[in-house]
Amino acid sequence: MVVTRAISTVLDASVCVLLVSASALALASAPVDQRSDPDTADRTAELLATSTAQVEYEVGDSASSDRVASRTVHDTLTGLLATVAVTSARVGDSRIADAGAFERAVADRVNRTLRRSETSAQVRADWEPHSDSTLGGEVVAGETPPPDADVHAATLSVSSDLPTVRSEAVSAARRDGFAGVARVVAQGVVRGLFPPGETRTALAARSARADRAATRYRETARAFGGAPGVRRALRAENATKANRALADGLAPAVESDLRAEFRTPTDAARELSVGRVRVTVRTWSA
Repeated sequence: MVVTRAISTVLDASVCVLLVSASALALASAPVDQRSDPDTADRTAELLATSTAQVEYEVGDSASSDRVASRTVHDTLTGLLATVAVTSARVGDSRIADAGAFERAVADRVNRTLRRSETSAQVRADWEPHSDSTLGGEVVAGETPPPDADVHAATLSVSSDLPTVRSEAVSAARRDGFAGVARVVAQGVVRGLFPPGETRTALAARSARADRAATRYRETARAFGGAPGVRRALRAENATKANRALADGLAPAVESDLRAEFRTPTDAARELSVGRVRVTVRTWSA
């Protein structure tokens, strides 16, 4: 199964074995200029945004061949980093999913690209639905710049593959204030993490796929503060009710953040960044 830029891979973020294909990566033919100037950061950012890679991984119980499924994700390197930032997101200290193997594999692919381009660089992808959010994720690849390095940076905005929800949130702000905006954010995040159609099919599969989907729901429910309705919905194999329960569990934390960060509900709605991931590339002289 090949997935291109699909956050539904979050459903399988509990990775047992993950392999990265050595193919599908076209690098620039000439090394990036090593002079310490802003152009180096810009060129490196462009390389990461235009180079593609294919990530192949297996999910399930590696001790039982009939419970292992293969997944393949093809994307730009910045797109893969954006996916990791979302799949490794946390609510406070609670991680939504264990994306460690996926994160290491993508970071390794980015590191190899940077080494081949002979660039001293670090790239970081950050996702959060709004500034200073309790909910958010990040991933870092590349080297750490020396303390005395002359560092330059370039920043890209990459799709998170989650719903943007800004226009919905502006309307909700007028009707229901901060609570309405928080509800829209929570529903959008859950809808992106657990696409209703695909998740409904997974839960009804009565197989290892259904077990993995249910496990992801339970892990996410714990991160979202319990969401007690999730277990009842899973017993009924009802993805719609499970998603609603997750959103209800997440919304109070989002509302608390919005009230602390923004002067008005409309200000909060207009500043939402649910659908975007910020990728920052820093370069310096070797």
